[in-house]
Amino acid sequence: MAGSFEEMSLLKVAEKAGQSDSRQPQGPDSGLNAILGQWPGDETDDEIAAELENLS
Repeated sequence: MAGSFEEMSLLKVAEKAGQSDSRQPQGPDSGLNAILGQWPGDETDDEIAAELENLS
């Protein structure tokens, strides 16, 4: 069998959207690997808000 029902359904949705395979390989600095072990941190809401303000 080619894959699970969920995988096949997701591929059909992606094909209809014109993106037959939009999955990208993940490295140590991308995807979930980039945030695992980092969130939630011990920053306060004010510290997070200040950092977000600096990014914009």
